[in-house]
Amino acid sequence: AITFFHNTDYKHSAHKRGQGICDGLTLSFLYLFLSTGSTVALKLIRKDRTRLESFLQELHVSVLVGRHDSIIYTYPIHVLALDHFLIVQDFAPCGTLHSIIEPRNGVPEEKMKRCAEQLASALWYMHSKHQLIHGDLKPDNVLLMDKDCHQIKLADFGHARSIGQLVGRMSHIIPHMCPEICCLQENEYLYLTQSVDVWAFGILLYVALTGYFPWEKALELDHCFNVFAEWQNGGDYAAPPNGWETFTGEAMGMFSSLLTLDPVTRSTFEHFSGFLQSPWRTDGLIDHVVVEGEAFLVTTEEGLDQILIIPGDNEMILIETEGNVEYVEIEETVEESEDILLPQSFLSLSKEAV
Repeated sequence: AITFFHNTDYKHSAHKRGQGICDGLTLSFLYLFLSTGSTVALKLIRKDRTRLESFLQELHVSVLVGRHDSIIYTYPIHVLALDHFLIVQDFAPCGTLHSIIEPRNGVPEEKMKRCAEQLASALWYMHSKHQLIHGDLKPDNVLLMDKDCHQIKLADFGHARSIGQLVGRMSHIIPHMCPEICCLQENEYLYLTQSVDVWAFGILLYVALTGYFPWEKALELDHCFNVFAEWQNGGDYAAPPNGWETFTGEAMGMFSSLLTLDPVTRSTFEHFSGFLQSPWRTDGLIDHVVVEGEAFLVTTEEGLDQILIIPGDNEMILIETEGNVEYVEIEETVEESEDILLPQSFLSLSKEAV
């Protein structure tokens, strides 16, 4: 049930919330709720540009899914106001994921992994428990309870739809939109599936980790998308396209499953946690190399204790990580014989252990 309140039951705080402006339709403020004394975020949606049915749909979905730990809690109340529909939600004090993405650099991997794990859980909850898709997954709609992403909240359910609902051609194509929607023509429709959110999630991860979009639109006329599509169709041994070289093989496997061109075979969020165990970025994996006779001893910064490179026709390296040892074949090396700081391309390692 939705409880109705008049605008005399709350008062405006001195601070605006650092998110929530979207196409001139919505704006979020901090308010002090007089009945409880708690500070909440009040989302204002313009009545002259929003149908009552659409507002009630967003309010209903927001309340329904807000029980999940990684989804913003929405109070089951509707505040009566003259010019706006209003939604009362918990306040996220640290802004949005978008606010911490450094242009061309992105967000540190470990921080993003914490965020991604919670997001995947929230989306899987929506898909499996309520048969709903979010429909507008992007950094602006991920709220931060702290700057290190120990607790994040998925928000903004104005585009949420039931799985199986028909959708037609969009008036605007945006970078995180999946190709099956981008390519819809006039009077063409498709049934929405969870794959729409999975694709947007893959784009969100790329943007958060790099600080830029991989392409402008998922259409053949976009060169960057075309190159990626060719890589997707090239099999396991295709070289990563430009703009993706800083990701590890495991991360590229993750992106390949999230951004599979065919929505039917695209991944789900059920087993996403498996991708969190492997490094995503090649940056920082290797610190320096020391030459001892014919063997190279490589010291690493993250995860690996040491790598011993033994020269030969088929050069192999011994990797020791917390007592676990495996052999990996080297595909590329450098020839410097002194202590050096290595470029990120120092080693390109195959994933096959011997």
